[in-house]
Amino acid sequence: MNSYLQWYKRALLLGMILNGGAIIGIFFFPHALLRLLSIPEPPLIWVRAVGMLVTNVSISYIPALLNPVENRWVAIYTVVPRLVSA
Repeated sequence: MNSYLQWYKRALLLGMILNGGAIIGIFFFPHALLRLLSIPEPPLIWVRAVGMLVTNVSISYIPALLNPVENRWVAIYTVVPRLVSA
């Protein structure tokens, strides 16, 4: 396998693991997470909505993680939005 693909898959897996940590914090410990990050507490429904969005994004990364060559557009979708927002 190409070394670039290996590093892509490692970075994507690391991002999914970090997203998973955020998802667990958002769903099970929202008040503690917001206090830890020094974020004023909005209504809890908005915090959970962000958790659902992060969950959906993480799930959409799975095809790119399993086979980035065959699922090329999904793999591109995982990188381009992060570059645009940076």
